[in-house]
Amino acid sequence: MNKAIKALKYLIFSLLTLLFLYFVFKDVDVLHLLKDVAEANPLYILLSLFFALIGYLIRAARWQLIINASQHNVSFTNSFKAITTGYLANMLLPRLGEISRCAFLTKKESVPFDFLIGTVIVERIIDLIILFILLIITALYKLDFFGTFFLNSFQKAYLAIDIKLLLIIALTIFIVFGILLLLFRKKIIQTVFYRKISDFIKGILHGIFTIKHMQKRNLFIIQTIAIWLMYWLMTWIVFFAIEPTKNLDMIDGLFILIAGGIAMIVPVQNGFGAFHGIVASALTIYGLDFETEGLLFAVICHESQTILIVILGTFSILSTLSVFKKKNIKSKI
Repeated sequence: MNKAIKALKYLIFSLLTLLFLYFVFKDVDVLHLLKDVAEANPLYILLSLFFALIGYLIRAARWQLIINASQHNVSFTNSFKAITTGYLANMLLPRLGEISRCAFLTKKESVPFDFLIGTVIVERIIDLIILFILLIITALYKLDFFGTFFLNSFQKAYLAIDIKLLLIIALTIFIVFGILLLLFRKKIIQTVFYRKISDFIKGILHGIFTIKHMQKRNLFIIQTIAIWLMYWLMTWIVFFAIEPTKNLDMIDGLFILIAGGIAMIVPVQNGFGAFHGIVASALTIYGLDFETEGLLFAVICHESQTILIVILGTFSILSTLSVFKKKNIKSKI
């Protein structure tokens, strides 16, 4: 049953990803696009990947800091391997990376899985706050330019979704769920399933509240700023790799970083299709053509990062398997 559900999830998300890719690339001359990608300056792409790698290393150090604040002791190497393995897992299923990286570290360092989930939630909340702050700063910096774009985007989203209907559905589900809990509360509390869920939630909350006991908060803040600075630089530097974007400045790079960050929230494998469509659309406000220039930048950005993730994730998995094999051989001897 579990295998069937997992297969169904994979099928649904894969179809959603293919749907995004189809709508984004359906009118694109792919051969011409690949030719333009091949003509891009590789120096700037490699520099972008360097900034990305530094960002991943700092992210691993930050996660290690959060975990170790609660008297657990994980190594930087395993933190980095867990994160890169998680990035690779996101290519199979959206958000699988968060679970995979926690499972990896639980296996390697014997840290409770539910606690690690809590620390990942902390990271995600902080990153969303940073993304929102950057969005406001960017919109205010060039209010007439970016502000209009964001306003129009939100208006389109608002018109496309029946907000009242969604609120009514959500409220109805909440009320029905609440009534059922009240009616069967005593029976639910006595079940093994409830106790397991309760313990799991307690572990998650323990991970979330770890940040309250963190002694090196200044280092945590510096690491968070450094991560986003690296992501900013890795996006901006790609502007110089191709002719259509080489005259865009660092604030424009920040705007595209935000667009890409929002795209990665969409529940598709590794942002495929969603990243390309949203980033290419964002670049059209500079007068770039969506199909030939916007997608060119998006493809270079996304696919270069994807190659880096595949390399790092594969290396992390293979090196870990190699260590396990050596341990098994020694134990048999």
